[in-house]
Amino acid sequence: MKNPPAPLLAVPTACEMEPLLHHAGLSGWPRLITGIGPGATALNLTRFLERNGKHTVILAGLAGAFPDTGASPGWLCVATSEAYADLGRCGPDSVEPVRIKGEKIPLFFPLEQHLDRLLPPGFPDLPGIFAGPMITVCCTSGTRTRVEYFRKKFGCVAENMEGAAAAQVCREYDTPMLELRGISNWAGDQDKTNWQIQPALEKLSNALKILHEHWQKEKTE
Repeated sequence: MKNPPAPLLAVPTACEMEPLLHHAGLSGWPRLITGIGPGATALNLTRFLERNGKHTVILAGLAGAFPDTGASPGWLCVATSEAYADLGRCGPDSVEPVRIKGEKIPLFFPLEQHLDRLLPPGFPDLPGIFAGPMITVCCTSGTRTRVEYFRKKFGCVAENMEGAAAAQVCREYDTPMLELRGISNWAGDQDKTNWQIQPALEKLSNALKILHEHWQKEKTE
């Protein structure tokens, strides 16, 4: 891994954090509850980095998978990039990005450049794990039209509510970021009786345990 900064486990909610710590046993890793959504994530992650210096940010939580990705609820997704998907002018079926002459509005953040350095060899090829672009939304998709629009526009495999904000902060602080998401549901499915939250958190916990053991091994060699 060529000595990346010390890890920080950043999780949107306490409801997600508690089972991860219980199952994964992540001793020695500082932890941060980012809060839900881009605003809380940017605020709390910036505050942590200002107070504690550069860390490798491991953003972990739940996400909704898009169709035709080869994945399903209960799997784990590794983000290769993040994007603000609904930052702009919302129409009934689309989102027009904000464009202001002379101003740069960052919407896309690559993450793939960090994966080889941060993940154990062969990790993305383990059963039930897939990788691809994720998008960040302020409102989770609730219609098939919105799901199809985002899937076509971004080629995304999953949606969440924090990733792009964390990626933007990490870019500004020149610190690496790894995003792991347990897939709890299909994007667009608002019926929570169909969601697989517990299997998704267990899959995420197992992945974090593998990651933690790998980092501990690298640290002692």
